[in-house]
Amino acid sequence: MRRAELVPQQLAVVSAAEMRLEGVLEVLASRGADLAVVRSDLADMGLAARLDSFDLDKVAYNQVRRSVCVLRCVLRCVLRCVLRCVLRFTLRYA
Repeated sequence: MRRAELVPQQLAVVSAAEMRLEGVLEVLASRGADLAVVRSDLADMGLAARLDSFDLDKVAYNQVRRSVCVLRCVLRCVLRCVLRCVLRFTLRYA
């Protein structure tokens, strides 16, 4: 089969998977969602290994780490700005 013939088929597969995932998201958004059913649906889509390896604590830790990194960067920028102002003031009025 030629590549040009495969593209529409692959797009149809991707579109169907996207619709299934949107359905799972709708179920999750509703109150009282049955997580066992959601987990089963995701496993049926071939995502069981990803679910098993997903570590919520690790995700939270990485998010905190990113936040700390951003905070350090902002503090460095502020510190540089303050130091420049102090240096300019010192040179101007010394």
